[in-house]
Amino acid sequence: MITTVNGEDINTWFDELQESNNGELLEYGEEFRCAIVGVVTRCSFEEVICYDYDRCIDVLMKRGMDYEEAIEYFSYNIEGAYVGPRTPMILRAVSMGEDKSGIVEVLGERGCKHDKQGM
Repeated sequence: MITTVNGEDINTWFDELQESNNGELLEYGEEFRCAIVGVVTRCSFEEVICYDYDRCIDVLMKRGMDYEEAIEYFSYNIEGAYVGPRTPMILRAVSMGEDKSGIVEVLGERGCKHDKQGM
C-alpha cells in the first residue's frame, strides 16, 4: 500500500492538495488515497483527482471482494457515478514494455502526426 508521495505522508500530501484547490477536490474516500496517481486538468476545466484503476480494484479486494465483484462494484458505484464537475477521473494504464514504438501506432490511429523517429 502506498503511504507516501515524494517522501511525504499521503494524508499530508492530500491535505495540501486540497488546500491548494480550496477544498473542492472530490475523493472516493480516504481508503482510496493510495490509488491517487495525480491531478488532471484540461482547458476550461478545474483540476480533478486521478485514480489508478488497478489500485482501486486492489482496495476493493482488500475489503474482501473477489476480483469480479470488485470490478462490478467499481464499474457501477465509482466509475459510473457522476457527482458534478469535480468528479474524479480514472486512469487505465497501458503497458507496452521496453519498446515504446507501439504507442506511436496507437496514437497514429487517432490522427497523431508523430513518426517513430520522434519518440
